[in-house]
Amino acid sequence: MLLLTYIVRTIEEELNEYLEHFFDLGSPMFISVFFVASLLFTIYLFIKGVIIPDKQKHILEKKELELLSAKKIASLIELNPDPVLKLDKNYNILFLNEAAHKLISPYETEGAEGIKNRLMDHQNINIEEIISESKSFHVQKRISNRIYTIHFRGSIELNEAHVFFHDITNLVKYEEELENSKAKLTELSNHIQDIIESERERIASGLHDSVGQKLLMSKLVLDKISKLETTEDKLPEIIKVIDEINSAINELKEISYSMKPKYLSEIGLGPALNSLCEKVTTETEIRNIIFIENPDERYASNIELTIYRIAQEALNNIIKHSEANEFNLQLLQNENRIKLMISDNGKGFDTDTAVKGKGFGLFNMKQRAENIGGILKIDSSEEFGTLIVTEIPIS
Repeated sequence: MLLLTYIVRTIEEELNEYLEHFFDLGSPMFISVFFVASLLFTIYLFIKGVIIPDKQKHILEKKELELLSAKKIASLIELNPDPVLKLDKNYNILFLNEAAHKLISPYETEGAEGIKNRLMDHQNINIEEIISESKSFHVQKRISNRIYTIHFRGSIELNEAHVFFHDITNLVKYEEELENSKAKLTELSNHIQDIIESERERIASGLHDSVGQKLLMSKLVLDKISKLETTEDKLPEIIKVIDEINSAINELKEISYSMKPKYLSEIGLGPALNSLCEKVTTETEIRNIIFIENPDERYASNIELTIYRIAQEALNNIIKHSEANEFNLQLLQNENRIKLMISDNGKGFDTDTAVKGKGFGLFNMKQRAENIGGILKIDSSEEFGTLIVTEIPIS
């Protein structure tokens, strides 16, 4: 018992002595503990006052940037002229932009069934499968007289499908027009070949049947003259030969004129057009009204020939199809363009059908004008007849 008391007293004395030394401000142990505590407290204050606020600020700024980015993307989607939808697996709309709203407005009252049965009624479209397999593909579909390419992009993580509609109606139309133009050009090429062959046959026939016969007759008369003895007998036969040769020359001129009017390059466009109109009136009794602003003006040979050929084709159409009793031709000019206007008081025609049909007259005229940078416009009606306006740059 005394031993235990001694031990306790000894421990208390040593503890008191330790505590006295520990709380002594000059004690190394106190200084060490105080330094460590101060350091830990400083670190605590730094973490709480600097690091944690900076981290929170960074997180906040990141969230603000993500929100701003999301708003920009949403704004772009909203302003996108193409319809954009987000659908769940049951065809319920999760999001749509203004263009998509206009597209589906006829089916809004039908809800998800309207989307499924009206917009997505395609054998390859299964929204649930697109989402579950995160598929991405596109189909082409006609909706309300427009043609769309519909792009699907499924997301199993978001459990939704993004649907993008792109209107390709005009593209399809242009492709069809391009194919029609190719077919038209093929037909035109064949038609030109037929014309070339026909012209060759006509020229060969004209040379053989007309010019050839006249030259043959001239030869026979000359043979006859060589056998005659007196000048009085020869003179009538010589006159016959001269007449046959003159006739053959005129035939050759007609053939040459039909191929390319030589006098166009000799006398110019104005007089050539005037002569052409007078010839039509003489042969058909269709009255003409002609106004040529600068009759003596000369132009580049390709311009003169193009305008002449267009006028020739237009007048041929008037003769063959218009049933008109009067036509009007005007040739006008400003600083950098020349304008040819030809009109008639005939029965008119459907311009769309005529240009797109198998007739090549109007098509050829348009091609001639466009080949040298010009334009050709046609206006026709049953009430007012037909007006063809050609404008060609001359600068």
